[in-house]
Parts: sequence; structure tokens; C-alpha cells
Amino acid sequence: MAETAILTYPNEAIIIKIDGSQGPPGPPGADGEGSTKQYTASTALSGDRAVVFTSSTSVGYADNTNASHKNLYAGITTGAVSSGGTATVQRHGSITSGSWSWTVNSPIFFTTSGTLTQTVPTTGSFIQIIGVAISATSIFLAPREPISII
Repeated sequence: MAETAILTYPNEAIIIKIDGSQGPPGPPGADGEGSTKQYTASTALSGDRAVVFTSSTSVGYADNTNASHKNLYAGITTGAVSSGGTATVQRHGSITSGSWSWTVNSPIFFTTSGTLTQTVPTTGSFIQIIGVAISATSIFLAPREPISII
């Protein structure tokens, strides 16, 4: 359905025809399950650990005591990998591990060696919420901006 709008300026009129038909469909959105990406492991990595970018194509353990890791959070490893191997990392959406025992609705942070915790770190260079526990064994990853510890 086309609509017409007339804009009037002193001594002139502009006529705009607006075509209100549906445009082409866009790409599918996130389904809440989260997508994964592959990176090279800069060191041997365990599964279910927070990692940071060590280059544009590699990741290593996140460490909140290392100021250079601030703003480099890449996600959570979905499995163990040897140094130089391909690490599968998830940044957003839900992720589940049978080894977890979280308190539901409480935030998740990382500390040294990418260790995940629900205890707010009081030492280190910064803290960063990376998600919230949605069950005892699942986290919804939704990383927030890191906050410096003074």
C-alpha cells in the first residue's frame, strides 16, 4: 500500500510517496541457544572455562587479576583442547554443563585461569559479569562491561 506525504516549505512543496510493502526477510536472529565460534587455543584449555582473546584468532584463559585481559572476554570453552588445537567458544545464550551446581538467578563471574564463580571477586584488576545461572547446570551468557577494582 503506497502512501503520499506532502511536506510544505516556504515557496515550495515536496511530495514523497512511501511504499509500505514488506521488504525482504533478514537473517535469522539468535535463538537463545547461543552460537559458537572456533579459535586457536594459545595454551591447553579445559572445558567450561572463561577465555579471552590473545590475538584476533586465538584464545587463552581469562584472568581478572591481569589488567590486560579487561575488555578481551571471548566466551566459555565448550570442551577441553590442546595447545594449538581448535577451541570451541560460546559467548552468548544458554550453555549447560552437568558439572555445574549454580544458585539460580545469581550472576556468574570469572577469576584466574578462567574459573567461573558466583562469588563477587574482591581482589584483582577488574570484575565482569558474564551471565546468570538459569538452573543449577545452565548459564545464560550475556556479558556486561568489566568494572575496575579500586
